[in-house]
Amino acid sequence: MSRKFGSLLVFLVHVVLFSGCGGTYSGDSDLSRFKGDWTVTGLTEKGKAADAKRLQRLQVTVTKEGRFQFQELNASSTKTDVSVGKGDTQETAIQVDNAKNPAQIDFVYLSGADLGKSKLGIFTLEGTRWTICIAEVGEPRPTSLTSGDKTTLMVLERKE
Repeated sequence: MSRKFGSLLVFLVHVVLFSGCGGTYSGDSDLSRFKGDWTVTGLTEKGKAADAKRLQRLQVTVTKEGRFQFQELNASSTKTDVSVGKGDTQETAIQVDNAKNPAQIDFVYLSGADLGKSKLGIFTLEGTRWTICIAEVGEPRPTSLTSGDKTTLMVLERKE
């Protein structure tokens, strides 16, 4: 892909994300509910639960701009890598729609091979517990908070 085309694509993704196009999404005030650091207390990918050692290495940070960063500490050091999937460095923007039942969340990739692609999900936020079910890229939005062949279930607790 040419540099010019890549720059145009990044620009268009930002226009869509931050202009409210493509659906009725919450404003910054709603995203502020998610801002901060979260501990991953449960992770089930494609029906398989992560073990306790892996859970201890996971953390999620949501910035005030609605950037979602999934971090996994390297097992052999204290270096933190922002990663999603197979070691790819990724950052996503989140968009939420609280008017739906269950509430919907979209994760839009801002870099990497999946630039501009979305993972569709649903969530609940109850007190300090945030439960998210996310479909793989290109798959339909989940209808329940359960993990299956093409979905991931993540349970987060807000850090104090």
